[in-house]
Amino acid sequence: MNAFRTFQRVTNSRRIVLKDVPFASGQDLEVLLLPREDRTDIDPIADMKVLLRETQALPHLRNISEKDIRDEVLAARRGK
Repeated sequence: MNAFRTFQRVTNSRRIVLKDVPFASGQDLEVLLLPREDRTDIDPIADMKVLLRETQALPHLRNISEKDIRDEVLAARRGK
């Protein structure tokens, strides 16, 4: 899937115009408009710590050993 992100401001006429989009003329596109959220209050490190804590608490992951993890990493590095 090719995606293109840009930021535009809605004009007084309640319109936006996209220029120089990286798609072919006549190509059908799906358009999704979302209000831009400035996420200056987000701490990505804190978010990652929460995600890791929640992931590690999943019951089916508690039986994974260090050896299982090491074997999985080595297999991924070998492209398996």
